[in-house]
Amino acid sequence: MVLITGASGFIGYNTLNYFIEKKIDVIGGVRNHIIDNKHFIKIDLSSLDFQIDNISCIIHSAANIPNSESSFEKVAISNLEIDELVVNYCKTKNIPLIYLSSSSVYGITTNTIDETTETKPENEYAKSKLYIEKLIQDVIKKHIILRINAPFGEYQRTNTVVRIFIENFLNGNDVYLYGSGGRQQDFTYVKNITDAIYMAFMKIDSVTGIFNISGGNPISMIDLANLIKQFIPNTSSKIKNANTADVRENERVHFNLSKANKHLDWEPRFSLDTGIKNYIQFLRNDSGNNL
Repeated sequence: MVLITGASGFIGYNTLNYFIEKKIDVIGGVRNHIIDNKHFIKIDLSSLDFQIDNISCIIHSAANIPNSESSFEKVAISNLEIDELVVNYCKTKNIPLIYLSSSSVYGITTNTIDETTETKPENEYAKSKLYIEKLIQDVIKKHIILRINAPFGEYQRTNTVVRIFIENFLNGNDVYLYGSGGRQQDFTYVKNITDAIYMAFMKIDSVTGIFNISGGNPISMIDLANLIKQFIPNTSSKIKNANTADVRENERVHFNLSKANKHLDWEPRFSLDTGIKNYIQFLRNDSGNNL
């Protein structure tokens, strides 16, 4: 039995559905409600008071995500409490752990990033992720840590730049770019993430370590805006300059994914275009917007 924590959240829910499609014996842990009794169980991660027999692996995707710089410390404290309990539970029960970390542990860089790149977390959220990574490496023999970069896709509810751009175009609102719009990001479509988690699960008995997970197709903010607009041709929205500097204007993100390809047999299966199109359709259906 595989336990996925945070199974009502963005990545957890997508992963649960993917594992069900793959006919893996899986159950999703949720905090507040049970969507159906077969694949979900209500668990309190603050106490880990639950009864699940024969857990073969835990995929720990439960996490609070900061929605502003002012929330970094509060979110980090909350996540640390949960993460430490899950790690210690796996240690005590000798359960393999797949931990969903973040590429934010690297900080801002303009160089190609591989898993040996020096980590320079810039906020408490990123520092907490790095701390848990090191704890896992110290106390859990069978573990895989996935450093995920800029996730987006179906069932994501947070206001990421991809979602903001799509919803503005769907609603006919102008899209504003900071600076020149030259800042780059390597967005990771959620189905590429669930592929990576699945391959990590398949390899958990023979592979241990940290792996970068990204889309493999860096794009500037201005090119992202134009790409999304291309897929919503009837929009009345215009792309405009916000006349505000972008403090991360010079950021250029490129991840070396060769380690994940070699050891997990993983590479991005879905292109950025495909992910954007699928997410647009999801948000259309979600909002009833017919553009």
